[in-house]
Amino acid sequence: MDDPWNIENYLSYGVLLVPIQDGAELRHEVLGSNAILAKDNWLDFPGSSPLFFKYLRNSEDHTVLHELEYLILHKFVFASFALVDSKYLLLRIYLVPYDLPGVQGRLRSRRDDIVGQARRSLISLLPKLSQDPDCWEGRRLPDPPSIVPGTTLSGLYEALPSPLGEVTATSTPVTKRLLNFSDRLENLGFRTTLHRYQRRSVAAMVQKEMDLTNDPDPMFLPVVGFNNRQFFFQPGTMELLLERRLVAPCRAGILCEELGTGKTVMILGLILATIHQISEPEPSIIDPRPVLTPIALRHFPSDTFAAARQRFPGRKSKHGVPKLVELLMHKMATSPVTLVPEARAPRYAALQEAVDDLEHYSEPRKQNLPFYLDYAGEPIDNERINTRRASAQDEPRLLYLTSATLVVVPANLLLQWTSECSLHCEDSLRRCILQKNDRIPPARELASQYDIVLMSYPRFTAENVKTTDLTWRICRCPEFPGVRVPKCVCKGPACSPLLQIRWKRLVIDEGHVSASLTTALTPFVKTLSVERRWIVTGTPTTNLLGLSLGKKDSEGLDMAPGEASEDLSNSSRAASEGPETAQDDDDALTAAPVPRIWTKDDGEDLKRLGNMITHFVGVPQLLANPQLFTTQVKNALLDKRGPRFGATEVLTQVMSSVMFRHRIADVEEEVKLPPVTQELVLLDLEPMAVKSYNALQAVLAINAVSSQRTDKDYMFHPSNAAALQEAVQNMSQLMFWMVDDNCYNATEALRNSEKTVKKLPSTTSDEDKQLLETAYHHLRVASEDPLWRTLQGNMDVPYRVSELERPIFEAWTRTKHTLDPDSSAPSCGFIHSDRLRALRNIVLSKPLISKDGLVEAGIQTAEEEAKQKAELDALKRKKSSRNYDEKPNQIKATQVARKATDPNMVKEVQKELATKVAVDFDSPRPQANIPHVPRPSALVAKSHIANTQVGCSASSKLNFVVQVLKYSADEKFLIFSGNPLSLAYINEALELIGVDCLQFTTQIDVKVREQFVLTFETSEKYRVFLMELKHGARGLNLVSASRVIFCEPVWRADVESQAIKRCHRIGQTRSITVKTMAIRGTAEENMAGRRLALKNSTEKIPNLLINESGMRSFIANPKFITYDSESPELPLVEFPLVKLPPPADDEDVLMTEGDVEPLPRQVHFSVEDDGPSSPRKRRLESSLEESTPQRKKKSPRGQKVRLVLREPSSEIQPTATKSKMNVRFA
Repeated sequence: MDDPWNIENYLSYGVLLVPIQDGAELRHEVLGSNAILAKDNWLDFPGSSPLFFKYLRNSEDHTVLHELEYLILHKFVFASFALVDSKYLLLRIYLVPYDLPGVQGRLRSRRDDIVGQARRSLISLLPKLSQDPDCWEGRRLPDPPSIVPGTTLSGLYEALPSPLGEVTATSTPVTKRLLNFSDRLENLGFRTTLHRYQRRSVAAMVQKEMDLTNDPDPMFLPVVGFNNRQFFFQPGTMELLLERRLVAPCRAGILCEELGTGKTVMILGLILATIHQISEPEPSIIDPRPVLTPIALRHFPSDTFAAARQRFPGRKSKHGVPKLVELLMHKMATSPVTLVPEARAPRYAALQEAVDDLEHYSEPRKQNLPFYLDYAGEPIDNERINTRRASAQDEPRLLYLTSATLVVVPANLLLQWTSECSLHCEDSLRRCILQKNDRIPPARELASQYDIVLMSYPRFTAENVKTTDLTWRICRCPEFPGVRVPKCVCKGPACSPLLQIRWKRLVIDEGHVSASLTTALTPFVKTLSVERRWIVTGTPTTNLLGLSLGKKDSEGLDMAPGEASEDLSNSSRAASEGPETAQDDDDALTAAPVPRIWTKDDGEDLKRLGNMITHFVGVPQLLANPQLFTTQVKNALLDKRGPRFGATEVLTQVMSSVMFRHRIADVEEEVKLPPVTQELVLLDLEPMAVKSYNALQAVLAINAVSSQRTDKDYMFHPSNAAALQEAVQNMSQLMFWMVDDNCYNATEALRNSEKTVKKLPSTTSDEDKQLLETAYHHLRVASEDPLWRTLQGNMDVPYRVSELERPIFEAWTRTKHTLDPDSSAPSCGFIHSDRLRALRNIVLSKPLISKDGLVEAGIQTAEEEAKQKAELDALKRKKSSRNYDEKPNQIKATQVARKATDPNMVKEVQKELATKVAVDFDSPRPQANIPHVPRPSALVAKSHIANTQVGCSASSKLNFVVQVLKYSADEKFLIFSGNPLSLAYINEALELIGVDCLQFTTQIDVKVREQFVLTFETSEKYRVFLMELKHGARGLNLVSASRVIFCEPVWRADVESQAIKRCHRIGQTRSITVKTMAIRGTAEENMAGRRLALKNSTEKIPNLLINESGMRSFIANPKFITYDSESPELPLVEFPLVKLPPPADDEDVLMTEGDVEPLPRQVHFSVEDDGPSSPRKRRLESSLEESTPQRKKKSPRGQKVRLVLREPSSEIQPTATKSKMNVRFA
């Protein structure tokens, strides 16, 4: 028998170099100690001999040899040695495999403490070894161990190989069709043509589901020794094997193609390619689980069905030889034809049609559904949690087998999935759409009547209710005559229908949420019986972004004119590092590489990835031992010295075994996306906003100096994290527009300024004293400005208004006390947006209203507003009120959102959508009595606001948005903001300039959001979509837009890229322009710099802005904005308050003020009848009262009415009264 301890059975791993002294004397001692010659012709290294220790040159080598001695003693390694130049001890290190043949398994049964110590020694030893072949042969000495910088999880993810797209011996027929690119895939149910990379992905997923052969264990890495013999190494446990284990196949995975590459259509392709397959019973190790049907369980005499009947005590049935039709019905139910021919075979189609036409058997076929029985106490597959209790009668749980796929998607994507199904699939795809409070059909219907069951997250998790009884009682219903199929009307178990089906497939869109085990989603999924599970996501974890498609054609982040990206990056770095920590460029270039140590954040990403693969995808190997991913993958990567040998390769193997994605280069060979141009637009704050910003900075400065930046009064103390986060959010909102009804507590702060200064300790620095003095100066400047104090009293954005008669202006502005009382010229000043809209609506509804009428309406509006404010203040003082804690900015955002979902608005959107897409709508409930804005008439040209112009607002960002929209009338826009209030202000501005927009924010109902998305994509009417960043940055397909505006810099690069990907994806034909607004000299500009400086960093950027050291330092050191001139140059923004409609061809408006001023006046109408009789005219007279609204009078049925204004002429004789005007209706 061959010697099992032959080094040919070991892995020749590497060479260890140990410096020695007195090498000649050591050589003499070795030769005199009867050293044994090893099989490799070097000397056998005696691990237990103390001979070598006294000759070691370095003290740290003592530890190395002691560890080597331990490993040799316990048969983990073998070593041979040679002496080189009397200066070095050169050792060949061989690793001994655990499955060494001929040792009766002794190497597998070593004690845990021995294995643990050996693992630690190997972890320390292996990085010191050289794997150079010349060193192994002794031809040269090893170099010092090199330090490999290492890679990141994101780097490994992006390097995953693309699906091969090769036909193999195990390829299924449908896989072969998908990979035959000359096959047009007829008869598969597609409407659209798939790209080749999409077909490769679908083919890979189909093969993953259908190939049931065992897979090589991905936890073991193939390694080859110097003798070219292959072994398999596990970095987590440091285990070595001669033969690689085989593991059960996993029929599931993660579809993580790049964002915008068509993951939805790939999943639909997977469904269509396997549409006729039904699920199989889950495996059992006790007894077989046959596929049953009601007729087979009752009457078929074979042993399989007889055994199933015997488990129901007292059940009597008549069974004998079944009829041919009964056998056929059982066969059709349990073994459907799954082969999809390349073309519609006439014979097969005729046979199918003939079967469908057998009306006599139609209902029995529907009732004869396949199922299997799951008995309590039977072991189940590890992926499910058996929550049911065994009943006293030991009655089983019945699970229907189905060909349906259950797809769970975010609520805001449900309608988009529905439209994608209609776009890409033929009408034969049977769909069940469930959302919100929709009732789920019974299990029998779900299992047999649908191909895809589409549900929203909330509807799906709502089924996660505790049940005490999932058992099924055997059916005793009467049978259909002639075929003995039970006509079942039994009531099912008292549990969710989802729990009564063995689902063929479960798909979770945006499935990265399954990484959290604390949500209701994953625990409920584990209670379902599912054969194949798929996660669909472009961002599996925080750092696996999938945002690179099209980037090589994209331009980098540009600065506004005159600014340099490099300067921004350098200034940000200098601000965060300080002069003492900065390095010269030459030093940075020559610095030695350091190994990348995987951080705690990397560990969190690995944990989420492991949760998805283990608990959702359900890899059988990991389900059997949920800790396996931690011990064999995660621990090897998170080693404090850096990833162990082979750790990253094993992670790559694990990800490749379940992740399906194409490398960017492979996709871009087929798909060329248009370029993306990104620009950072630096703006200056408007003077009123500067005072607000400086006031807020003053509050932070006073807090920092007075608290000495130490105690709990300091804003940046850890105990004030929530208050600090709110302050940062307020600062961000202020740079768009925000007011504070307490004027930032300026009055009280100035009153207590002397006390604050006196309380300063003697150790206060001169810099802090100067900072405090500057803070009080800016508070004083703001507080002494009456206009600024007035503007703080209302949340709306004020606009500069010109060419408005002074009495009307004074009646409608909130800042009339700031005007020159001696001037009578048309006023130019601020009017808030809500007042402007109210003024315009009055004129549009009553164009000829007098000046006094407008003044009276303005006064009445102010009185009503004061009354409402008093009621709101009283409501706030009442603690029991539900609105007590609601902040003004939240109220404002909610009010605008309520207006955006006004029933009239929603019906208009639905009407627009209905012309493009066939959708059923549920009418929304009225939310508020919001007046309808009338269309302007020709009479507006003679109104008192016909020449009124609206100029710049007090918000620089709002002015920029208006200016951009004004000069981009043929493009659609996505405008993102993390602050709903900013979107509310833009909504109101767009209403003023007459641009139709839609809104996607938290305050808007999910169903309405869905309709808004489809309307925006299909309609030319709405060209602006206002999107709250946290809701609108994932999953949506909005390729009709080509312009993107961010209202503030986005801290997280992945969130920003996700938002851009809403329009930069397959289907986009226009170049994408992205503009990010930021205020110069503030935290926003610094944030952009920090983003740029950290762009190529391998470290994870904190999710919260305030947790990043550079940003925290900037915000903690307040800086004030000062301009060289009192009023900075403002953008040229001007538009009319009312747009005058162009006159029709037969319209002339030549009235004078004297023609329309007197009240009341008579209007004469001439009406023509379009009925079958000869035309006839009749005269109507109506008294028009300008000060009160008039009811619209309906014209008689069958008559067309059109208002035509003409100058008095010979055709229409004027009356004797000057105040009358003649009007003819045609």
